[in-house]
Amino acid sequence: MGIIKLRKLFSKHEVYIRIFHVSREWVWAALTQPEQLSQWFEPMAYVDLRIGGEIRFGREQLSGKIEVVEPPHRFAFHWHAATAEANPSLPVTQTLNMLEEFTLEDLPGGTRLTLVQSGFASFPVEATEYYLKLNQSGWDGALAKLEHYLQDEIQAYKLNT
Repeated sequence: MGIIKLRKLFSKHEVYIRIFHVSREWVWAALTQPEQLSQWFEPMAYVDLRIGGEIRFGREQLSGKIEVVEPPHRFAFHWHAATAEANPSLPVTQTLNMLEEFTLEDLPGGTRLTLVQSGFASFPVEATEYYLKLNQSGWDGALAKLEHYLQDEIQAYKLNT
């Protein structure tokens, strides 16, 4: 599965673009189904797949609120920023948070995933660069895991058909 990797930093948001040689529906399921999300992103994922629904990740159950659900094209959620200044006891939109917006587009033989990560503008100025770098390494690693997960799923599908 060849993959094109692109990451750009625009002011206070980042854009990641990946090409996966699987259908858009496969990528959509990997992004939105808890059992699949738990395989490549964070364990113990929970997704109430509706606008206003809750999304939680990991053993610490980092929480968020779903903002966009347009199957199988767009999915977006706010979640608590992983900063010392964020207050996870508050609703996600009342403290420092990040907006993660995934857009899927059909390509010949695959799918383009565009992830726009924003919210850095609300961070303390002195902390912005640190958290940009932290998030870059986090999403680079997560998207690499997504690529491997999709490759494994394709192989398993081929073996079972």
